[in-house]
Amino acid sequence: MGNSLFLRFIRPVWPGVLAGLAYGIVMQLMARIGSEDSKVLMTLGYIFVLPLAMGSLTLILAGAEQRESWAYRIMMPWLTTALSMVVAYIWQWEGSICLILGLPVYLTLSSIGGILAAIVLTSNRDPKLKLSFALLIVAIPPIMGETEIRLPLPTEHFHTATFIDINADSQTVWKNIIRVPKITENQRGFFYRLGFPKPVEATLSAERVGGVRQASFERGLVFIETVHEWKPMRSIAFHIQVDPRATPLDTLDEHVTVGGRYFDVLNGRYEMETLPTGKIRLHLSSDHRLSTSFNWYASLWSKFLMRDIQSSILDVIKLRCENNP
Repeated sequence: MGNSLFLRFIRPVWPGVLAGLAYGIVMQLMARIGSEDSKVLMTLGYIFVLPLAMGSLTLILAGAEQRESWAYRIMMPWLTTALSMVVAYIWQWEGSICLILGLPVYLTLSSIGGILAAIVLTSNRDPKLKLSFALLIVAIPPIMGETEIRLPLPTEHFHTATFIDINADSQTVWKNIIRVPKITENQRGFFYRLGFPKPVEATLSAERVGGVRQASFERGLVFIETVHEWKPMRSIAFHIQVDPRATPLDTLDEHVTVGGRYFDVLNGRYEMETLPTGKIRLHLSSDHRLSTSFNWYASLWSKFLMRDIQSSILDVIKLRCENNP
């Protein structure tokens, strides 16, 4: 008896899930074929409205009994979303970084889409309403996306600052920040686990303003850092340039490429502060650019990314200064 009830409830699941999944795949294909460099994928229509539409389709084609369940309304669109992300990863449409950044948005908005569709269709069971609602919801993402790519991208700059206390003298700390010999220490960081390139080493051409510091990362990513502030034993600051064309294509997802259309790191600065205890407080700060239609959301992740990288770099410097004075 229990199994038959379960089967009766679960059987209508797949039409909605498969319809939502097929719609998401078709939208991705259309975006990649129809727009230069897939610009439409980085719009509000595709990042925020597409998952809402996928969640709505999941409920529109579900059975009437399923639409009455709040658990089904909220959670079943997650299956559609998860499958779409698996397909995007397998087909190499998106890398792990973009998928993780998009996951909270996709899950939340797909549930909202499921709830919206269920409320609309349970309050009025007219078949014409179901068709009209479905047509409306699937038309919004491509219309919004194609409209947005014709508008200029808003650009904002963000500042990120971190610090660490080091039990070493200023000369030792200074030596370890102006140049960084090849890093062999274990580097922990959330984004490193997702595949963001880890720093490898940093060289310096001249110990003065105008010197060029070359910071190398895994998989061919290189920062060219031109020194514009040089105060020995106190601070060093540099402008950063990254040529995205010189970065191997498989280093980062197109949408998070450093120096690309949407994201860039502009400058960095180390500052040493001597504490009353004799320790050195080493500050590391940077500025980065975002150019998206949703900077308010992207900035949460970009600041997390920069803090994550900076904290990892400071950990390595602290370890070297305290263990190899």
